[in-house]
Amino acid sequence: HTIFNAQDTKYFGYQARYSYYWWKKVGMPGNFTRLLSASKDDHLVGEVPTYTSANYDFSKDMYVPYNKPLSIDNWLTFNDVKEDIIVILDPDCLLVKPMDTPVKE
Repeated sequence: HTIFNAQDTKYFGYQARYSYYWWKKVGMPGNFTRLLSASKDDHLVGEVPTYTSANYDFSKDMYVPYNKPLSIDNWLTFNDVKEDIIVILDPDCLLVKPMDTPVKE
């Protein structure tokens, strides 16, 4: 499963489309999910597979990157994730070939 966290902004929207396009283009195995930190779904929900999680409470601390671990925790807690391997990307990452290296258990 490939995931990344993003907020509901135009800039992250471009990155989400870009990441999903290249994930499909290279034939990356598994599923793809954008972890959207927002109060509600945005306009990309029908275009990019998305799980929406609440934003971090910035009244405690203004450190925006808290959204990433909080959205991952929320996604894992409230979804029945079946994959043994989860690839966590930043939304501006570009895949040039699938990450399909066998992993020994």
